[in-house]
Amino acid sequence: MSKKISKNEEHEKSKKTKKDKVIKMEKKDNKKEKKDKKIKKDKSKRDLGKIATKVIAAILALMMILAVAGTLLYYIFVYY
Repeated sequence: MSKKISKNEEHEKSKKTKKDKVIKMEKKDNKKEKKDKKIKKDKSKRDLGKIATKVIAAILALMMILAVAGTLLYYIFVYY
């Protein structure tokens, strides 16, 4: 009888350890999900920054081209 009790106890302990492992895995998964959400938020912020930078760079490039073209036209009309 004592062997059956010890086997049952061992079985219960193994169940508990399995449950503990499952709980630990769930906690790890939750932490990973939270990190993934934070990363996605950061990426969206980075994407907005990259887009804004490209738009501003395009505007500045256009302004430089117009300035050079305006200067060229000014010298053509004033000195010829």
